[in-house]
Amino acid sequence: MKIIYYVMNPLDAVCDTPRDDAICVNNLRSAKPIESDVLTRDPDISIFLPFRFVVHKPNELFQANTYRHYLVAFDGDHLTSLIDEVSYAQPAFPLLSQYYDNDPNSFCNGDKRPADCDMYCQCVHKIDIPLNAIVEIVLIDEVQQPNISHPFHLHGYSFHVIGVGRSPDKTIQKISLKHTLDLNRRGLLHRNLDAHSLRDTVAVPNNGYSIIRFKADNPGVWMFHCHLLFHIPIGMNLLLQTGTPEDFPPVPEGFPKCGSYVLNPLDAVCNTKRSDAICVSNLKNARKINEEVLQERPDIKIFLPFRFYFYQLEELFRPNTYNVFLVPPGGDHLISLVDEISYVGPPAPLLSQYDDVDPQQFCNGDNRPPNCGPNCMCTHKIDIPLNAIVEIVLIDEVQQDNLSHPFHLHGYAYHVVGMGRSPDTTIKKITLKHALELDRKGLLNRQFKGPPLKDTIAVPNNGYVILRFKADNPG
Repeated sequence: MKIIYYVMNPLDAVCDTPRDDAICVNNLRSAKPIESDVLTRDPDISIFLPFRFVVHKPNELFQANTYRHYLVAFDGDHLTSLIDEVSYAQPAFPLLSQYYDNDPNSFCNGDKRPADCDMYCQCVHKIDIPLNAIVEIVLIDEVQQPNISHPFHLHGYSFHVIGVGRSPDKTIQKISLKHTLDLNRRGLLHRNLDAHSLRDTVAVPNNGYSIIRFKADNPGVWMFHCHLLFHIPIGMNLLLQTGTPEDFPPVPEGFPKCGSYVLNPLDAVCNTKRSDAICVSNLKNARKINEEVLQERPDIKIFLPFRFYFYQLEELFRPNTYNVFLVPPGGDHLISLVDEISYVGPPAPLLSQYDDVDPQQFCNGDNRPPNCGPNCMCTHKIDIPLNAIVEIVLIDEVQQDNLSHPFHLHGYAYHVVGMGRSPDTTIKKITLKHALELDRKGLLNRQFKGPPLKDTIAVPNNGYVILRFKADNPG
């Protein structure tokens, strides 16, 4: 058998012709059925979004009565991110619950910039989209830094990647919004409407473009941002508003307002109504829920405690060993464990070369390698039957004050059905054993009345979170 090796999303961004050395994300196919109208008709809205950096001179930054967010790059440049010539600033009030408390003049976009913009605009970058519109977005890399492809992530939706590439005009050294619009007018922006991989993040090739499509059927206000985290605080984000505030989920009666409550309070008291705070497990989902997911007994229940292992220095630096570790400000040498295992990436990609990986490489809490020490390092993998109803209980055994670990799941949104700490006040530190005992006694708080749908959840320190989903996305 001949094994063919591919580069995924090659740096040369040649994606419009078949090749035997690489494959682009827009040439992949979706494993799930798609809504045909997303790809078979012209979009209702086309949005072109160039992004770039402003390079500041120090005397521009440090002026009286001004505040500009910026990043100091490795070469010493002072940078601010722009999308369509706007650098994102946060709204004064949360848009889902206090939309009309915001000054309408605080919102802006490429077609509606404030009159007092100077070098660039710094405002709440928001693009309004009619509910149920077919939307096409063309992202254009005007940063053009070699070997860096900016990954853009959209909250609230999965989208189809229908185009990735660079300009076919070899006389053009640097792509721009103007040139991209001209290519589109002439039908030279490559779109593949037969392949239709479904994603929530796409890498835009340097000095190139990516084209995405989706149906705007999820009312709300959704963040769209570069996933290079240090680009977010300097403005490489925007909001996509689907529908009007009247289309948004209704604000519950008595819902706390900005400044009067804390979301996910550090005390993790989430099983009683309170006036000073609200936990994510107390929120309600705006969309229709698959009640099958919320049946009393899931098909699979997984308990996942997580903690740190603290190395002694003599354990780390031994011949012929390699241990991953972190040195935090306190000087300790740490490794992370989930169910007593520290994850190691497989030597080959599992979706395309699963059988090339030695089965002994895989492990989980019930199947640890016999030679594991206190820092068991292997490819931590838990097998789940297709279409099973899954419940996961995350248990914080790190127990560091004021630190809640946010866990993110790829490929699914899940319902947060429980959150809190042990009701046994004699227990100072929660453990897997204690959480199992609480569950046996029915003392792990769960609420099944319209629990919210999330893809990331913060586990309260010295506490737990319970999430549910249907495993209907093979991968």
